[in-house]
Amino acid sequence: MDRVVSVFKSHPMKYMIQTTRSWDFINLLTSGNSGNISGIKDEEILQKADYGKDIIVGVLDTGYEAQYGPLNDTINYRSARDRDGHGTHTASTVAGRKVHNTSLLGGFASGTAEGGAPLARLAIYKVCWTTPAPSKVLKSTCFHEDMLAAFDDAIADGVHVISISISPYKNIEYTQDGIALGALHATKRNIVVVASAGNWGPAPSTVRNVVPWIITVGASSIDRIFSSPVLLGNGLKIEGQTVTPYKLNTVRPLVYAGDAEAPGTTTNDTVG
Repeated sequence: MDRVVSVFKSHPMKYMIQTTRSWDFINLLTSGNSGNISGIKDEEILQKADYGKDIIVGVLDTGYEAQYGPLNDTINYRSARDRDGHGTHTASTVAGRKVHNTSLLGGFASGTAEGGAPLARLAIYKVCWTTPAPSKVLKSTCFHEDMLAAFDDAIADGVHVISISISPYKNIEYTQDGIALGALHATKRNIVVVASAGNWGPAPSTVRNVVPWIITVGASSIDRIFSSPVLLGNGLKIEGQTVTPYKLNTVRPLVYAGDAEAPGTTTNDTVG
């Protein structure tokens, strides 16, 4: 066929979406001077960049929900509206305005939420949909054709940066990877493409989106600890970490996380 470079099969199990303290972690929003770039203090970087003013960032994800309040996850909007929440989250991380006293699950990880470039403009491209769901854990499915179409649209729309927090379930050849191919076309047109490194690990060869024309972003550590004690039946208290502030009202047996996988999921889905 004329003007066709390659053809490969799209599959719902190939990609998954990925995930507010990132900017503080790298000292971008703080007044500290623990690091610098070319002699510029941390607090001056955003000022010199004019807080991203008029930079257009294309976000390829599950869409965006501008209405305040809980998402309605019973409606699969045939538009760029978000029912999953992941796209709204990632877009806010890019360019959200400062919101004080925010927290998760009724007080967990309280603080100030703010995007890295709060004066940037967002172009939202919905590339992940809720049907069919790839697993019982993940709510959204991302297809090659939707991502490639979004890359084409973003290029035509004149974005300066493309952010895509999506990665393959496993590393695949770039010739079969919609993200790598779309990013290549964008990069050739001087558009910066930033993608997530994946939610897997720590283990060898778990980083995703590794082609050299993508800026791959990930973290191997965090700068805070959410501690929570485990009280054993013999009265021994062991300090550990938690992902929720809720407390159990009853005594439960200890189990190894690897033995507690939900049906239809993988070890990476449940324990990393």
